[in-house]
Amino acid sequence: MRLAVDLGATSGRVVRGEVRDERLHMEELRRFPNAPVELDGRLVWDIEHLLDEVGSGIDAAGEVASIGITGWGVDFALLRPDGSLAAPPRAYRDALTEGIVPRLYERIAPDRLYELTGIQVMEINTICQLLALRLAEAPELEEADLFMLLPDYLLYRLGAEPVAERTNASTTQLLRAGGGWEPELLAAVGVDPAILPPLVPAGAKVGRLGRADLLSVATHDTAAAVMAVPFEPGVRAAFISCGTWSLVGLELAAPLLSAKAQAYNLSNEEGFGGTTRLLRNVTGLWLVDRCLEAWGLEPASGMALAEAAGPAGRGFNVDDPALQHSADTPAAIAQLCGVDANDRGTLLRAVYEGIARRYRVVLDELREVTGQGVERIHLVGGGAKNRLLCQLAADALELPVHAGPVEASAIGALATQLIAAGELGGLKDARRLVRASFEVRVYEPSKVTVGG
Repeated sequence: MRLAVDLGATSGRVVRGEVRDERLHMEELRRFPNAPVELDGRLVWDIEHLLDEVGSGIDAAGEVASIGITGWGVDFALLRPDGSLAAPPRAYRDALTEGIVPRLYERIAPDRLYELTGIQVMEINTICQLLALRLAEAPELEEADLFMLLPDYLLYRLGAEPVAERTNASTTQLLRAGGGWEPELLAAVGVDPAILPPLVPAGAKVGRLGRADLLSVATHDTAAAVMAVPFEPGVRAAFISCGTWSLVGLELAAPLLSAKAQAYNLSNEEGFGGTTRLLRNVTGLWLVDRCLEAWGLEPASGMALAEAAGPAGRGFNVDDPALQHSADTPAAIAQLCGVDANDRGTLLRAVYEGIARRYRVVLDELREVTGQGVERIHLVGGGAKNRLLCQLAADALELPVHAGPVEASAIGALATQLIAAGELGGLKDARRLVRASFEVRVYEPSKVTVGG
């Protein structure tokens, strides 16, 4: 029996799993909300809350052979020499990084940055957060003796060695593509290389908790989710990992650092076993969640409103920067797409259609830069439960969408542990197990046009 902790930017879960009868059997032991909190004008993560929830899940699991944690990328903890936090870890949506990208380009040219990292440029990236802290003369950066990405830090609090697992480290934009921490980038943002922990591959044993091995699984949740994509041999397919964010991508054998890939702001993130996830972030169901939160509605009610509204036909960019820090998300969306803010159904439908259109834009760019044809889309993660989004995606992409499995990140975290233990031979075996264990729902393209 093995344990996976899957932390998302809006919720977390602790899942126990084992292979029986050539199928992966999973049991959710604990699910809990997660959200950044305001503290002294900063948006930060409540680390002690997360640790308490994780600890409760571990206690409920009983005896397990190993434990792994996967979570969102880019955010980090800074530790003093005594091991204490220099400050609560900031959340990537904190306003500190607004407008930081031009300041980064003053220190390293865009072409050089992409040549070194192959990573999509976003204000939320770790490199931008660190530069913003440096420019703000933040005391936590001066006090820091150790930098750790959050899944690694949580595992460290359970007793693991301080490390940086490669799939998540690649999201920082501080890692040379396919290589190690890049001194040129660290110098550009004024970070002492001595505070960075050693890099380890997904599946490395990094400590023990009682009788359980602590494993540094594919700690970036998208890397873990892509491990659970049920790709079939001989079928050319792309993936969408859909949750708070949507990650639209192709799995490649090596990074693609072409000028066209840079122009399209595509990201070469490391996957399990030395693979590359060529992808781009698209704003996902976070916008829907923000609207529902503002209105005090449950997801089922929001879905019913959007389905009843019918096609909105309103074109707007769900990745518009104006949405990222808005205090009133429904009003900001209404202004961008010209919908009455009180027409909740049409507004939600416009969001779903906007997400689906962005999927098409990114997929077309991926096909262009790689020259690869795509016959099928695999959509995994929480969005696989959203029948409206899945159908709109099939319509916009003009391809069948195979939706599922839902708990893809937790599955990937368990699969990493099974591979490390020798119970699975590698990534192909993991995906064969996924295909045998989980049903998917297929959405065929209809003749409905996603407007805009």
